[in-house]
Amino acid sequence: MLDGRSAGELAPQLGRLVQLRREAAEIHLRCIAHVRQTLPPEQYARLVALATAKA
Repeated sequence: MLDGRSAGELAPQLGRLVQLRREAAEIHLRCIAHVRQTLPPEQYARLVALATAKA
């Protein structure tokens, strides 16, 4: 919008951005599920604790 384009002109780009963010979130969730299934419960709990402490 800073270069003079209207919100309507930017709508396709915004729609694509929303789509890409959703796809990235879905990939992230699949990775978390895979790690959770792969690690024993104790190791997964430790991983979550470490990630929470770092955040």
